[in-house]
Amino acid sequence: MRRSVDVVNTAIGAIRQKIEENNQALEANHQTLQLHRELLARALAETRTSNLLSTVDSYLTELEGRGDLEFDGPEDRADVSRKLKDRIRAVIVNDIVEKPELTDGQVRRRIERLADRYLDDF
Repeated sequence: MRRSVDVVNTAIGAIRQKIEENNQALEANHQTLQLHRELLARALAETRTSNLLSTVDSYLTELEGRGDLEFDGPEDRADVSRKLKDRIRAVIVNDIVEKPELTDGQVRRRIERLADRYLDDF
């Protein structure tokens, strides 16, 4: 009888060990899946941001057309646009990662507000 109990206990121990190994593997897979989701979200946000940063050019054209802004020439305008886009890019990517439900219109308005904020720096 004691031998039967020992065999059962050994089997239970082996099963518990296997369950623990499976749980560890599941946790590792979950962490990997979470990392992949985060990387995908960031890649999508970066792509979306790149597409929406043309708002900077439109906004500069609007300001220039209203006489609120004047450039020394096309090179100056391109330089200011590039610098604004470089400064705004990371902020917008993070905004989209944090709130992927933001509409393009909301993101464009955010870009314009950031352009206003940083324009004097350039």
